Amino acid sequence: MNNKIIKYKDMKKKILQFLIVVLIVAGGGVSKAQFEKGDLLFNAGISFGHYGWYHHNWSHYDRVYFPALQASIEKGFNEYIGIGAFGGYHSYYYRYTHDHKYYHRFNYITFGGVCSFHYSPFAEEVLEIILTDVDLYVSMILRLEVENYTYAYYDGFGNYLKDTDSAIFPRIGPVIGGRLYISDNLAIFGEVSYGGNLGFMTVGGTIRF
Repeated sequence: MNNKIIKYKDMKKKILQFLIVVLIVAGGGVSKAQFEKGDLLFNAGISFGHYGWYHHNWSHYDRVYFPALQASIEKGFNEYIGIGAFGGYHSYYYRYTHDHKYYHRFNYITFGGVCSFHYSPFAEEVLEIILTDVDLYVSMILRLEVENYTYAYYDGFGNYLKDTDSAIFPRIGPVIGGRLYISDNLAIFGEVSYGGNLGFMTVGGTIRF
């Protein structure tokens, strides 16, 4: 029984090593992906899958989403910890089905800070693999979101009016991500989040300076 367990663990390790090799080959060869002290990363991406607090169930209104765009910059304080700034923009538009002059529009501008823990060195040690082109990390984002709201409508006298309002909401949430380097200074990344990024899933690119 013990031999079977050992063989099973060895098989899982070999499969994982094979998958990492496939990622490395797909990345176009060997590059220096390990996060280091002094690294400066600029990330830009698009988020998909919107959180429930942005949804409004108004009948007879068509809902239109505009792309959620976000960017961040991160400075390496050592080989594990990076700290930086975060910002983004997204927008929602609800227009009345029978007359598009009636609408609700929500514009959001967000800004805050991000702190990341890069754990590829730990993964290499535990799994006994070499993550040559892969940077694995978890982050926490704390941000403020400024909401600008516009409601356009006709009053009872036929006048076309627009009411506006604004509010600020604090947001905080975790991010789990991975970055695949295609050269020493260029990478693509994928992340999942709840409350940190602007959507459940984010994809984009990274430039390392």
